[in-house]
Amino acid sequence: MYDRVALVNRMKRALDKEAEFVSFQAGNLDLILVVCGCETACVDISGFKPVPVRVVSSVPDGDGFVKRFL
Repeated sequence: MYDRVALVNRMKRALDKEAEFVSFQAGNLDLILVVCGCETACVDISGFKPVPVRVVSSVPDGDGFVKRFL
């Protein structure tokens, strides 16, 4: 396990000019980022279709997402 709130806050700061982080309920989304609490990532993401979903399940996953986005 890791501090996913801290990771999301760090990702938000790093992507400040490139992305807006909003609730998945906001509608009209380009991508849904699911941040899981552990590497098992057992969350059911089937309800998010047809919006593309990216799953982050560790600090390295989050860092990799930021690098790909920049």
